[in-house]
Amino acid sequence: HTQYDKEQRRNRHNTVICSKTKWKLAEALKKLMKEKSLHKITIQDIVEESGLTRQSFYYHFHDICEIIEWICKNTLLEKCDVEEKTPDCWIYTLFENAHADRNFYRKVIQEFGRELLEKAVITDVEERMKRMLSVYKIEENEVLTFLTTSLLNYVIIVAETYDDKIGHEQIEHILLFLKNGMQEYCHNQNNVQCA
Repeated sequence: HTQYDKEQRRNRHNTVICSKTKWKLAEALKKLMKEKSLHKITIQDIVEESGLTRQSFYYHFHDICEIIEWICKNTLLEKCDVEEKTPDCWIYTLFENAHADRNFYRKVIQEFGRELLEKAVITDVEERMKRMLSVYKIEENEVLTFLTTSLLNYVIIVAETYDDKIGHEQIEHILLFLKNGMQEYCHNQNNVQCA
């Protein structure tokens, strides 16, 4: 094996270890959140619960807000890839993820406000929305911004208020509205290449 191959394997190995450490810290925080307020959880609490050191925590995160943002980004957007054949399927997954971890998101929103959650995921949601819109040949920033913020706000509402699982029928209505709206927008723009 070449030096380059060895370096690549070492980098992949370090990435896996780094990810496992972050998840261990994240799971410790989530467990502690079930027991007490986020404002009362300390870094020392997290490292004791995780069995890791303060140095490990600070190697990966600057503070508790950063670990919360990392959890939001990695759990809410998990498996939310935009595929050309089914450009809107990622939205189902987004809602399912929000609902599955709703107690975590509720506590974050209650104690830190919606802004922390929005800040953590807005760029990634916008990127996915942009890829979805590109299937419909829509490139206007105003449309992208409107749909991204609307979708994210509704996802937050689902996480905040829905105790029952949001039904596929409800999501289907949202997707139908989005799809019809995008097609109508394309038609009005005289764009004959719309999906």
